Amino acid sequence: MRNDISVEYPKQTRIKGDIQQLDPDHAVNELWQVLTGSKKGRTSEDQITVFDGVGFVVEDFSATRWLHQKATDGAPSEMLDLVADPHDPKDLLGMIRRCTHRAVQAA
Repeated sequence: MRNDISVEYPKQTRIKGDIQQLDPDHAVNELWQVLTGSKKGRTSEDQITVFDGVGFVVEDFSATRWLHQKATDGAPSEMLDLVADPHDPKDLLGMIRRCTHRAVQAA
């Protein structure tokens, strides 16, 4: 499998999150399970982790602190500019694509 999906609270995420489009029995991990090691996150370097959060502020903040610590402890990471363009603040995917395109051009 190329990706894993982690969520905050499966019942709410299946109703309000991006994964509501998936089959109801599609496997997901709860974020706390991955962070505590009770479930595996990535199992290979080419695997992508998808996090579908639904707005539990304490978990968003905790996840951000954990990711920041991992990134500053030498774990492989890449900085992305995720500040939305003023002309389309909902187009974060387009911003990532433009950022990647600029990085390729600069190389």
